[in-house]
Amino acid sequence: MSKHDLHTVVEVLNTLKKEGFKDDFEFSNHSLKRVGQSKPYKVSEVEVVDEFRFEGETNPSDSSILYALKTEDGKKGTLIDSYGPQSNVELQNFIKEAS
Repeated sequence: MSKHDLHTVVEVLNTLKKEGFKDDFEFSNHSLKRVGQSKPYKVSEVEVVDEFRFEGETNPSDSSILYALKTEDGKKGTLIDSYGPQSNVELQNFIKEAS
């Protein structure tokens, strides 16, 4: 089954973890970091491997996007953001540059 055939964020996260995407990333101060780590990654050090969009079943504002990311030093993980008007514009720009 393709990852794109999965229906929930949890299903995709579990599949990605089996594929080695075990780190959780966060975005702040114009850089990407692994949760609990201080080393920031610049846009040139990040590759967007895949992305998955999810729509809220009862509320369109519950939409989210999940990114599967790989860093230049071999770290693989995921990052989730809101999708649509509530999304983090700085993060979206970072992702566009990294793609």
